[in-house]
Amino acid sequence: MSLIQEALRRKDDDDGVPRLTPPPRVIPPINGDVPPVLKLPEQRKSSARIWVAVIFVLAAVLASIVVALGFLLHSTRQIVQSATHVTAPSSQPATPPSRVETPLPPVPEKKVTQITLEPVRTSAPARIEAKPPTPAAVAAEPAAARGPAPVAPASVPATRPAARDTARPPPIITAQPRKSLEGVRTIPVAMVSTSGWPRLNLHGVMAQSGPNQGSAIINGTVVEVGERIDGARLVEVQRNGVLLEFKSSTQFVRVGQSTF
Repeated sequence: MSLIQEALRRKDDDDGVPRLTPPPRVIPPINGDVPPVLKLPEQRKSSARIWVAVIFVLAAVLASIVVALGFLLHSTRQIVQSATHVTAPSSQPATPPSRVETPLPPVPEKKVTQITLEPVRTSAPARIEAKPPTPAAVAAEPAAARGPAPVAPASVPATRPAARDTARPPPIITAQPRKSLEGVRTIPVAMVSTSGWPRLNLHGVMAQSGPNQGSAIINGTVVEVGERIDGARLVEVQRNGVLLEFKSSTQFVRVGQSTF
């Protein structure tokens, strides 16, 4: 066998063909023991590189978080300091500002008007009544001697005595404030002209299509055709005025005018 192999080897060497060596024989394990699989050094290096990369990434993330937190804290402090500086109370002046008082306008006082009325002095003649004589005097005097008793003229004083004037003080009249006339309803009194027509003011007309239809505002009152106001009857309503009748006489009054 060895001779055959040796001859083949020599032939291959002569032909220039590389010699094929058979694979080594594998010795089967004894008692079923399997030798441990050894890791190659290249696999260990690749796993170590992966862990280094993971650690580097984590460190970079932590560093960025720390930097962001520091920036936020710094900006927050600056904002708080600026707000405190703005809202800080300003120093008060040594002397307070003088207070200017505006004088109020004077209140007008109500003047009380006193009116003194003096009594009218008249020189009226005094009325003197003659007393009848007593019965004793009549019996003593004779009938012939009795005559009409002369009436003595009485002196009439021109003026009243001063004591009476001074005893009575003159009355004092106090002017009362004029009451307001608001809310008091005044009743207009119809004015009558020399011709007999009452004063009727035409404020407006409301004419309609019919001949005997329509109304007018006279003296602030709405009057329809055929009705009367202050004795005058509304006969006709036109666009520019009305026709009135008063005691068999007619008169045309335009809008905004009156009967006289």
